Amino acid sequence: MKKQTIYSVCKCIVGLILCLSLSSSFLFVYGTGSSELYKPVFEADFDKCVETGYFSGSVAGGNWSYVAPSSKIQAVSGASSIDGTRALQIQQCDIHWTGFKVEEYAYRIGFTVCLDAQFNQNIQFVLSTQDTLTELSSEAGILLEIYNNEHGETILQGSDRMTPLSKLNKGEIYHIELFIERGSADVRIALNGTQLDKSYSYISKVYFIDGIRVRSVIPEGVQDGGSWCIDNISVATRERSFAQPLSGQTPGNPVEVDVPDAPEDAMLVYVNGIRIGVTKTYSSSQTVYISAEQFLKSINVSYVYDKEEDVLIVENDRVSARVSVPDTVVSVNGSTIDLVYPVRLIDQDVMIPPQFINEVFNAKVWWDYDSNLLVITTGAYKNNNQLMRLGTKLYMNGEPYYAVGAYVPEFFQTVMARYLMPGNVSETSWTSEAEVVLNELKSQGVKAIRFSCSTDLLPDLLYDDVSMGKYLEAMDALLNVCDRYGIQVVICFDLISPCFLAKENAPRYGWLYGDEHLIDLVGNAASKSRNAVSPFLEKFVTRYKNRNTILMYELADAGNLRADTGSFMGGPTYSLGQLAAFYQDCVNTIRRSDPDCILSSGDAVPLTYQWSLYQATMQGNVAGTHTIEAGDALDRQFEVLWLLHRCFDVVSVQMNEEFYTQMNDFYYSNGVVDNTELLWYIRAANRFDKPIYSGLSVGMNDVNLGGNGQDDAIDGNLSRVVLSGMSISFWQDLTPAEMTQGTLLLKERYANNAAIAENTNVLWMNGNVDVFDPEQVISADALDDEHQTLDRFLLFVVVSACLIVFSSVIVFAFKNNKKVV
Repeated sequence: MKKQTIYSVCKCIVGLILCLSLSSSFLFVYGTGSSELYKPVFEADFDKCVETGYFSGSVAGGNWSYVAPSSKIQAVSGASSIDGTRALQIQQCDIHWTGFKVEEYAYRIGFTVCLDAQFNQNIQFVLSTQDTLTELSSEAGILLEIYNNEHGETILQGSDRMTPLSKLNKGEIYHIELFIERGSADVRIALNGTQLDKSYSYISKVYFIDGIRVRSVIPEGVQDGGSWCIDNISVATRERSFAQPLSGQTPGNPVEVDVPDAPEDAMLVYVNGIRIGVTKTYSSSQTVYISAEQFLKSINVSYVYDKEEDVLIVENDRVSARVSVPDTVVSVNGSTIDLVYPVRLIDQDVMIPPQFINEVFNAKVWWDYDSNLLVITTGAYKNNNQLMRLGTKLYMNGEPYYAVGAYVPEFFQTVMARYLMPGNVSETSWTSEAEVVLNELKSQGVKAIRFSCSTDLLPDLLYDDVSMGKYLEAMDALLNVCDRYGIQVVICFDLISPCFLAKENAPRYGWLYGDEHLIDLVGNAASKSRNAVSPFLEKFVTRYKNRNTILMYELADAGNLRADTGSFMGGPTYSLGQLAAFYQDCVNTIRRSDPDCILSSGDAVPLTYQWSLYQATMQGNVAGTHTIEAGDALDRQFEVLWLLHRCFDVVSVQMNEEFYTQMNDFYYSNGVVDNTELLWYIRAANRFDKPIYSGLSVGMNDVNLGGNGQDDAIDGNLSRVVLSGMSISFWQDLTPAEMTQGTLLLKERYANNAAIAENTNVLWMNGNVDVFDPEQVISADALDDEHQTLDRFLLFVVVSACLIVFSSVIVFAFKNNKKVV
């Protein structure tokens, strides 16, 4: 038994030693740049070169871009070559390879050489990079040299031409590899797989490689420089390593998601977009009543209810109103107005109908019977064209907002391009093409468009105030022309794109992407990219916070479809949890600059198995293709939607059938699943107390709307939108008739004011006159905070009093029970 135990222990120790040895070997190989970790992206061998048996200025079959006529080269094979395959034997040469561009996290430049016994030349291996000094016509870009020194020794030397790296033996084959990290000038070198102790610096940092030159020069006075062979010229790249092979997410526990319960079915009352604390309401099939006391306190207007006279009196410096309770006659500033429904007592509370609010306070009143909303709008809010979220609906100018709009993705990019053209100095020259588009859309009855504001035309946008000024001036011009045509916009920041990655200013070239990835932007709040994006958002939103041309901001474009989908995307991606945290961070940044703007994620319809993919990522299973046996359960789908949308004003469900179908085919084992039933998403949005919105929809299966015959003008996915009651959707493939008809049908079906007869507007000639100060409206949240503060104070008083009483009782009892000695 003891022998078995000793044997087992020894076996474990040996195994551990082997594991450590293998780990050490892996780290060493990684450090020297093993070929296994690099992917070849450019190769130049000579297998297709035609052998001639003599040196000439050119050889047929080479894949080079240029060979100098003075070159003396020939293709050789067998014993004359390097490895038995065809190689290039050279007495003198100047050969270029161009027409490619290699750009990645790290580079390995490799080639194989063999020098004959008479070798006495200077071989130069030259790179062309982003630095203009390294053009192949210049010698400044020499990366490596091989030459004979004054003692006849063959020396391998770096581009600094100061420190010899190694001696080479003539007649031996050498495989030379040079390693450079992107954004670095440090060059490491390996000879036949062994890294040399010495390293050196290239002329400048390397961001990309787009050319190679091999040149040999026979020193002056040398009659016979001998010859040498070269083969297997290559450039390989190493991708950056992430937490997992195809994800930037470290395995662990998924984010906990607490989906809220459906809100109580209580009436919500809004004044100029602010929910006020009216909890006492009553509605019938004819009208709705709200508590006069709660309403008047919320708008900060003085009132008196004389119980003996049964009279409600409302007064401030603009209005004096008096009405008996109950009665349908109200006196307002000396004029008598008849109400359709009386002011009355309900459960001993004075209750007022919409018409009382309309006539006394010069307000538009909208009663959304189906959504249980009472919306009161006064003064400038009646026509300020500002989009507001009220519960599960979007409102503007005191009415529900519905629009079928156009998606024009490159709209701003076109303006930006014209702005940067020399000679285009006027705003009209920048927006001439955009104006043609807007004129056509306006004629079609379109009142809203959506476009992306990302651009690759200003690579230093996030770092240079001059470029930021140009960008904003171009945006001003576009918004100005939108105003002229009465068309409002949804701006998609498109943040999850390379345009917003951190960049570095490379001398003699300009701004280039650094070493960060979209995963850093989304998954790392401390990344250089995120730190650059935050000031951009602040500047943009602050500039346009009072501009009602902008309906809504979107952060990204279908960002959820790239979460945990590394296998499908063919590279590492971020996780669902990282995306949700990114959204929250960006929303916080924007809210500091503009608390009132409407925000959307810009997400697409979630994948049927979006939560399952996230689970796989958190378990460390993203290396291969996931096979999902069944879609996520309904509660999991709710969790996905809530996780991504809890910080936004609307639930975004873009519908791009083609891409969605491709992803289903890739991941889902049971075939494509139709996960685009909008009525389900409407229910989800109602549970979250948010409206639903689509920034991009395309035609899908036809759905018969039925009804009054007008539905024949539209079909496909648009009919789904009309059936669902979605407030706003944007399209690329609708006819003018479909867009116009879709908006009309939405308004007919869903924009119904149950209190329309009570907007009589008898007294006030100017509908924009403010009867009360809209800045003094007290929100329900502020009222709750006030009550909570008062409750905490009262609790403190009561607890303090109890402690004092308790202490007094203890002291009294102690004194009366003290023993007398």
